[in-house]
Amino acid sequence: MRDTLQSEAVEFAFDCLTLHRNCWRMLRSLREACEPALRNIQGPEYINDEAQLPFVIGCIFMAAMGVDRLGKASANKDEVVKSRVMVTAAGVVESLVSSPAASLAVLFLAKQGYHVEFEVER
Repeated sequence: MRDTLQSEAVEFAFDCLTLHRNCWRMLRSLREACEPALRNIQGPEYINDEAQLPFVIGCIFMAAMGVDRLGKASANKDEVVKSRVMVTAAGVVESLVSSPAASLAVLFLAKQGYHVEFEVER
């Protein structure tokens, strides 16, 4: 039992609320940046309230793939998809990930003695 509790010490100490708030902040930023294009593609009521914010991600991918309202995809499987909406969303995510607020969880774990390293592909 002692070993089990000790192995879960990181989970107990991890600040899930901060992670949740940062993710919600990113979803709001994505909605604000992509809203004009998504309203044009998805219609005027693509998101009715904030509880539907996670659906913004799906709307962005559908817009990037050229999926129309009937659900027909115009992109081929091997095709590299680039769209104005996806480029806008990528800019928002990159700016938020590189911000100091995004690294709070990693800094917290480092203070606890757990060093987390990320490898970035360019």
